[in-house]
Order: sequence, then C-alpha cells, then structure tokens
Amino acid sequence: MKKIVLLLLIFLVFTSNSYSQKTRKYIRNGFVKYNSDDFQGAIADYNKAIDIKPNLEEAYSKRGLAKLGLGDIQGAIADYTKVIEIDPKSGDAYYIRGGAKSQLGDFQGAIDDYNKAIKLNSKFDKAYFNRGIARSGLGDAQGAIADYSKAINLNYKFTDAYNNRGLSKMGLGDAKGAIADYNEAINNDPDFSTSYNNRGLAKSALGDAKGAIADYNKAIKLNPDFSTAYNNRGFAKTGLGDFQGAIADYNKAIDINSYFTMAYYNRGVAKLGLGDFQGAITDNNKAIVINPMFVEAYLNMAVAKQQSNDLKGAIIDYNKAIEINPNNAKAYFGRGLVRISLGDKDSGCLDLNKARELGHNRANELIKEYCK
Repeated sequence: MKKIVLLLLIFLVFTSNSYSQKTRKYIRNGFVKYNSDDFQGAIADYNKAIDIKPNLEEAYSKRGLAKLGLGDIQGAIADYTKVIEIDPKSGDAYYIRGGAKSQLGDFQGAIDDYNKAIKLNSKFDKAYFNRGIARSGLGDAQGAIADYSKAINLNYKFTDAYNNRGLSKMGLGDAKGAIADYNEAINNDPDFSTSYNNRGLAKSALGDAKGAIADYNKAIKLNPDFSTAYNNRGFAKTGLGDFQGAIADYNKAIDINSYFTMAYYNRGVAKLGLGDFQGAITDNNKAIVINPMFVEAYLNMAVAKQQSNDLKGAIIDYNKAIEINPNNAKAYFGRGLVRISLGDKDSGCLDLNKARELGHNRANELIKEYCK
C-alpha cells in the first residue's frame, strides 16, 4: 500500500512538473510572438497556457496586452478583470485596465481604477499622470493639473506630465503658465516636437505670432511630417497678413493628411483674404465633405459667396449653419445683411434682432441703420 501511495505521489509530481514546463513554454512562445507584433499568435499561446492552468495570472495579464495590440479593448478589460480577481493587489492590472477604459471614453471608470492603483502604490507616477488624462477627458482641468503636478513631484523629469499640464493650463486660459510648463518639457527633451508646437499655440494666444512661428519652425524641423505644426504656422502667418505663406503651409499640411478638416478651412480663410473667392468656396466645401457639421465652414463659404455676389447661395449656407446651430449669432447676422441686400428688409431685420439677442456686437448698430 505504501508503495502504491509513493508511486502516486511521484506520478503527481512528474505530472505537475510536466504541466508547469508546458505552461512556461506557451508563455515564452507567446511573449516572443507579442514582441514580433504577432498578437494573434501570442493570444493563441496564452490561451493554451490558460487551458492548462486556468488561474495563471501571468497568462491573463500578457494576453490582455496582446488584445490591446489588436485593438480588442473590451477583451483586454476582461483579462485584467480576471487578473484582479486572482490577485486583488495587482496595481499594474488596475493601471492597465484604467488605460483601456480611458480608450473607450469611460473616464470615470478609468479614474476609479487609477485610484486603486495609487492606493496600492502611492508613488505610482504614471497612474497619477494617466488619471490626469482621464480627468481632462471629464473636463476637470484643475483636477488634471493636480495629478500632473503629483506625477512631476514624483518624477521631475516626467516630460509628458509637463506637456500635459501645459495643455490643461491653456484650457483654463493660463497661457503664461502653459509656456512655463512647455519650457520644462523642452529642457527635459530638446527634441520634443509636440511641446514646441504647443508652446507656439500659447505664444499665439498671447499675441506673439513671430515667437509662435519660431516654435512651429522648430517643431517642423524635428518632425517634417508634423501636419498640425504646418497648419498652426499657417494660422500664425494669416494673422500677420502673409496669406501666400499661410497657403503654402496649409498645402503642406493637406499633403501630409488629406483629411485635415481645419487645414482646408484655414486655407479657405487665407484665400478669402487674397480675394480668391472661388478657391475659398472650394476649400470650405472640402472641409464640409469631411465634417458635414462644420458650422464655421458654412459661414466662411457664405461670406465668399457674398463677396462673389452669389447672395442666394450665401443664404443657403447661412440656413445650413443655423440648422446645425440655432444659436449661432454670426449666421443670423450674415443672413440678415444678405436678406436686406436682396430687398427682404423684414426678414433681414428679424435676423439682425436675433443676432443681437444672441450677443452679436455689431447687430444693434445695423438695426439702427436699416430697421427704422
């Protein structure tokens, strides 16, 4: 009997070791495939490891990463939920699951996970940083700034945290504070093209168009395919009256990204400034094809049609702008002027009164002139 028991124990030990070796093999193979961007192959190996050992935390964790690589966010969340079920003290699992929730726009769910990760590790700088991103997603700029500041306190070289804190400060209208943060980001990483671009936006907000252009130049030098920097430099040049230079920049932005709505719109504005009304109409039409709800493009196109004496066409565009946003004062104001030009004084004055009601600063002056 003792011999039988001993043989059974030996059998169990060998079987366990065999299972362990197979599991490790699948985990290793999955890891190699993951690093080669073969996410589907990696998942297949992790599945086999889980089949052998259903509560193997490492397999669920690594499979979750592979699912993220495939864009299967819900699948990744399910895997990290399983990791947390196996090990409720896995701060990394809460952290990664929070990032996945953030990608789905579930910012509050993400914050809840980051809170747990931080509770498990109060010095988890990346958890504070990502919680800041989630708070920004909820419109909580002050909360985001507090989180980025905490991340910076834990890691004073955290370049992305300085950059994002600058973005949050810009959202609150603190352009000078934003510039200070972008300066720190650039000091930490002189090749960080994004911070040069963002600092350019902050300088532009302060009226320093030339300083903004210098920053956009630097961003483009570091990243020649930075379409947003070309667009922003074009906008700054437009502000300085350099419409041709602006158009050249918008052309480049569109060459890089043919679906860049704002670049088409801004190029239309620059063409309008040069008196190229048909070119402005064409560009705004392109912007509208990409984004049919783009109110400003309808307004800009209406102005171009007014300038080219297509008043009925302008009214159609103002109508569309009002249909999308019934509280747009500029649309009522512009339509009112066109209607008066067409001899429809009553309808025009109704539009001007509506524009005044919505806060248009020139409506009252024109009501006095045309609507006596």
